[in-house]
Amino acid sequence: ERTERFERELEEKGIDFEKLERLNRLIVESISSGIMTLDEGSRITSFNKAAENITGYSLRDVYYRQVEEVFPGILTDTHALTRAGVRFEERVRKKGGGEVFLGLMMSRGQGGDAANIVIFQDLSQLKSMEEQLRRAEKLKALGELSVGIAHEIRNPLASISGSIQVLKDQVKIEGDELSLMEIVLRETDRLNALITDFLVFARPAHNQREMVNLSEIIGETIRLLENSSEAEGIEIESYLNDDIYVEGDARQIGQVFWNIFLNSAQAMEKGGRLTVTSSFRTGYDRLKTKAAEVDAAGAGKNYNFVGVQIKDTGKGIEPEKLANIFDPFFSTKSDGTGLGLAIAHRIVESHGGAIEVKSRVGRGAVFSVILPASATVH
Repeated sequence: ERTERFERELEEKGIDFEKLERLNRLIVESISSGIMTLDEGSRITSFNKAAENITGYSLRDVYYRQVEEVFPGILTDTHALTRAGVRFEERVRKKGGGEVFLGLMMSRGQGGDAANIVIFQDLSQLKSMEEQLRRAEKLKALGELSVGIAHEIRNPLASISGSIQVLKDQVKIEGDELSLMEIVLRETDRLNALITDFLVFARPAHNQREMVNLSEIIGETIRLLENSSEAEGIEIESYLNDDIYVEGDARQIGQVFWNIFLNSAQAMEKGGRLTVTSSFRTGYDRLKTKAAEVDAAGAGKNYNFVGVQIKDTGKGIEPEKLANIFDPFFSTKSDGTGLGLAIAHRIVESHGGAIEVKSRVGRGAVFSVILPASATVH
């Protein structure tokens, strides 16, 4: 009887172990972090659901393949190879192209098929938010410093321009002297325009916010570009939704698209195609963290957004320059001031929106402008 009782208890415990094993598998598959195990030869022996979602690879794609073959460079970090429990970061390529920034930690397993356990998270969005925060802090500090300097420069500049204008009208001069005077006037006007742009960048105006038709603003800016010398040899296509409204300053929003259009046109030195497309977006993730600013721009509680995509067929932007494209005074052109895209970024940000760029050398660039749609638009 005692033996039978012990056998029954062992059998019940065996059933419990099976249930526990199923529960463990369920937990591993449900956890939001990617988990993969490696054998002694660094071959992948397991790959949970989160790992599949993060990397785009399925277990079938990676099973029993060398981890360095699937994710080159992932284990080159000295800490990963020599010490367990040390967190490190690595950029890896996803299935089908594209990159993802991972935060990883490796721990020693029990040997065999689980000699090492690698746990990782997708840090791409966090890194992007850190970059935005870094840029915002730098621009804020620069803006506060620059406003006073710009005003101090503008006052004597106005005096110089006015004095030269009076001399030109009162003194009879001609020939080279007249040309020199006209150069002074032209350059003072150019400096004044530069200071005006700099002030817009440093402190965009927040008064004059009203519901404006974004489709009309973009359409007018396209017509302005078509009639300028910058558009020579460029084919412009637009696919705009009718009656898209946003809350904002019509002049500033128009300047955003003019600056981007101009940048794209100048990147197509030998002609090309500029394509402008608009669409609605619901719950744009990157802006959910900026609820206060978005709310101030009139988007309401259920955030709906308008996305405008500007695609060109220009020479593209080198990867090392892409991260700085919206920084003030950064320009890829020898005669550029480096303020056009910085101003566009600043204005969009002040309207509770976001601006992004993707580019490959020789394949053009795609700018995306996302703005909160008016609360009255459905």
